[in-house]
Amino acid sequence: RTILITPFPFNSLLERKKRMVLRDKIIAMLSNTIAIAAIRNRGNMVNFAQEATETGKNVLVLRPEKFDHQTKGNQKILQISSEKAKAIESHEFYAGRSTSRATTRSIKKTIEKSEKIVKTFPSGYLIHFTRQCTGPWPGQSYSEYLESLVENHPDAYHTAFETLRRILRDGRIRASSKMYRGNIPVVSFTECFPEKIMEITRWNPALIRWTFEPYGIAFPKKALIDLGAKPVLYGKDSDYKKLPRDKRYLFQLHDPPEKSWEQEKEWRIRDDLLIDKFDPTELVVVVKHREEAEEIIREFSMKTYIVRR
Repeated sequence: RTILITPFPFNSLLERKKRMVLRDKIIAMLSNTIAIAAIRNRGNMVNFAQEATETGKNVLVLRPEKFDHQTKGNQKILQISSEKAKAIESHEFYAGRSTSRATTRSIKKTIEKSEKIVKTFPSGYLIHFTRQCTGPWPGQSYSEYLESLVENHPDAYHTAFETLRRILRDGRIRASSKMYRGNIPVVSFTECFPEKIMEITRWNPALIRWTFEPYGIAFPKKALIDLGAKPVLYGKDSDYKKLPRDKRYLFQLHDPPEKSWEQEKEWRIRDDLLIDKFDPTELVVVVKHREEAEEIIREFSMKTYIVRR
């Protein structure tokens, strides 16, 4: 089937020049990403590209070794929208010649990366945040851990980002009962947006760590509910024993001002969570830096979100 999109009323026809301008504008407006190889300084595409950067679209601009009349538009966009348009460096590009296959592949990869970096965090998600793992990984002996430090293995320091990558490689979030009453292993989530979590993050002197770090995996809330995820039940000490035994794993002490956790909007699910139970295209990996986002895309081909600071 074919869908026809046109701004023209039925049985009307503008002159060719105006039709071409409108055609280009429609294409620019419908595109998720605009990749500019060569445009002139006063061409319509310069205006459309500037409008696209202002509305948050991905605009990739090829920067040749030397600008000339055919690429003056590229130069103008890079000057005016330097913070929003992304320059693609290429020593293989020359004005008046078609781009090489290597350059085309480079543009394609850059587009793929840009499209997998989510600019607005989606609603209807729960996030499992990771943190630094002090000591051996689960299943790693202490001697193996020390050996990795001595040999300076790439992931020996068990940072929050390394924890995140390990989860994605294993395809599993391991449940823990370490910080929860009842000795029932759970995986925890929050329904707060990443920026909100960063606002309420604070230093926990008792545990010698931050309450959150800007790394995690976001899952569709509905899919987690279908697997048994439930919101935490906040209450005082006296409320714990009043709960049925099968719901005590959801209890979280809330006794402000000293112990106030309600703002975290926590959810829990019992036992390990297998990532292959979800559609990978619906998951979003949360990271702190663009380089980390690109690394996740390169290794796992997953959507990413960079926490705004």
